[in-house]
Amino acid sequence: MISIEVQWDGNNCIRRLKASGHAGWDRKGKDIVCAAVSNDLRTAAQLLEAKEGIRLSGESRERGELSFTVEKINDDTADWLKGISDFLTFSLVQLEKEFPQEIRVEFIACKELKNGT
Repeated sequence: MISIEVQWDGNNCIRRLKASGHAGWDRKGKDIVCAAVSNDLRTAAQLLEAKEGIRLSGESRERGELSFTVEKINDDTADWLKGISDFLTFSLVQLEKEFPQEIRVEFIACKELKNGT
């Protein structure tokens, strides 16, 4: 099972994410659940990392493991972060509904980071 923990602030913006595990829906290289989750998480992390005004830290030590933290955002990137957060949240929830035995997503409120810190 893929377990994903998303911590978000009071604006429902992702501040931390940790994903681990494998879906087990099909064999390696054929697992559409793993592929979908991996694509969504990697794309979100890469977009956040590339966006000027957002500082991101993270790691992926091995296959099936990814974590990142939004360390800092500038005021002018808050709406952009909200858009990425909305997309990723919607996508993960839909995947969990379609494949409840293969993916579990948990959303946790966290202390809000102030813009620029």
